Amino acid sequence: MRRLSGLVVGLAIAGPMFSGVSWAQSRDFAIVNDTPQTIVEMWLSVHGDNTWHPTKGFKYLPPGDSVDVSFDYDGPCEVQLRVKLYDGSTAEWRDGFNLCEVSSIKIWYDANASIYQAVYQ
Repeated sequence: MRRLSGLVVGLAIAGPMFSGVSWAQSRDFAIVNDTPQTIVEMWLSVHGDNTWHPTKGFKYLPPGDSVDVSFDYDGPCEVQLRVKLYDGSTAEWRDGFNLCEVSSIKIWYDANASIYQAVYQ
């Protein structure tokens, strides 16, 4: 697994953001909420898009739960992730994830550093 740090900032998905970027295989993945708060919103973006796109059908994700995120279209492998938590804070990972290689992203809170982290495999 590899770790990425996120600033305390939110996560989402949409089709139009993927136009004009290289295409590849399945981008389906699982999100695991290993934080002490419910994740209430999720967005995705691609580098250079500068727009966060809400995840279709995303519902609240309580602590300890996970959800599968499926794409019904092609798009680029590299995406950026943003989540909004119940208290209104958000976390984002602008370095992104290669969804053609990642099958699961676990979001957790590092109390010692006071930041949200993401571990993926």
